[in-house]
Amino acid sequence: MTISGASGVYSNAYNFLSFVSTGVDPRTGTYSCNFSLSNLLANTLSGPSIPLVLGFSSLQSDDLGFGKGWGLQLSNFNRKTGKLSLSNGASHMATLGTSSFVLKDKKVKDLKTSRSGRDLLIEHKSGILEVLSSPSSSADQWLVSKIYSSEGRVIYLDYGWAAGRSNLLAVRDESRRLLTVDRSRNLTQVHSITLWPDSPGDKIVFDLQAHGGQLTSMSSLAANRSLGSWRFQYRTVTGLNVITRLDQPTGGTEEITYQASGMLLPSSAPLKALPAVSSHTHDPRNGQPAVVREFKYSSKNYLGYASSVKWRDDGDNLYDARGDYQYSSTEDLIQGKGTNKRVIRRTQRVYNRFHLQLEETVTQNGKTVRNITKYHDRTNVRFDNQPANFQLPLNLKCPGLIHRFVMVAAVKLPLPNMMIAVTSGKKSLRLGLSKFSNTIQWVLPMAAQPMRLENNAG
Repeated sequence: MTISGASGVYSNAYNFLSFVSTGVDPRTGTYSCNFSLSNLLANTLSGPSIPLVLGFSSLQSDDLGFGKGWGLQLSNFNRKTGKLSLSNGASHMATLGTSSFVLKDKKVKDLKTSRSGRDLLIEHKSGILEVLSSPSSSADQWLVSKIYSSEGRVIYLDYGWAAGRSNLLAVRDESRRLLTVDRSRNLTQVHSITLWPDSPGDKIVFDLQAHGGQLTSMSSLAANRSLGSWRFQYRTVTGLNVITRLDQPTGGTEEITYQASGMLLPSSAPLKALPAVSSHTHDPRNGQPAVVREFKYSSKNYLGYASSVKWRDDGDNLYDARGDYQYSSTEDLIQGKGTNKRVIRRTQRVYNRFHLQLEETVTQNGKTVRNITKYHDRTNVRFDNQPANFQLPLNLKCPGLIHRFVMVAAVKLPLPNMMIAVTSGKKSLRLGLSKFSNTIQWVLPMAAQPMRLENNAG
């Protein structure tokens, strides 16, 4: 699914994991809703696999047949916007030449892009190869048409042309169909999505109901029995279509309220502001208390407001900001209502111009835990001249830890065969990592002493 239609608003802040999971992203103030329908494993479990995610984005103004803002997260490239959207939810700006296809805003080389004739190739570090095709030489949209595993096995995606765009009709492997999309006669409206349509005993149908161009409910059916149903409500805030309520199959609900001008844009931008979530209430029902979170944001934000940047539509504007530009958000966990309302936990986060989290401060019951992360980025240096590892952590400081507890910490290490040092008070521990693992964990007594984690690999 491409995130477009918001008049060229683009930011790498959308690429972080918190944005592609259901809930509120504290960086962007955005509520996203993604349904993982299945992880289709093709060719009698020989692969490749294709994660099937139906996702919502308020920045997607077009109706791709699933309802306004909804779409399947499949890799695609739009030549007009220059944006490559990947199946994992990340997006990057790219330059397309007659014989080249180059990413502009990605430093870590965990995927490789190229052009072969009219096709665009995306090679992932896992060995997966995605082939993006366009229906004609004059078309501006490239959609994934084939997915190869590292062993050469393949998945095919079939499309039908209607309403000026290609519309997904089926996904098949070398011997059978894995998925079909039941559309209206003109292909513009999706009625249902069926998994394993040729296997009656395994078939699962996701039935979509729409009203006024908006997805109002989604139900899953197996053997003509309902497995659950989700219902959605929307409203228009600052010109964008946003979800305000989600009803879950268990009877629980999520309610979301918005601050209309929560994220201001630079003066030269095509929009004055974007909405931001001000509160999120999850009510599980059945006598359980509701979980209420409230959000506040600094005037500076991920879009570069109050910076010196001049707006452009072909990249992340904040990457061009000079100096020590930082923005922040505050998340409060609320207990009670009205006069009994109180904050029982406050989480404050600070980000830099590359959307990396610099600080996280959690305060609860009079105790405070503060994590400070330093990266390999260089001050007052443009993105193009930053080192390849500038988004990787250099060191992590954790001063003022809560006492009388045991800490279990897990850290993902980006480089193999690296050595880190952990210091808590007078105790020091050095840990190595082999190339066969990417995480470590340790247990340390938590005293009111600072703890420091250093990455000495780079």
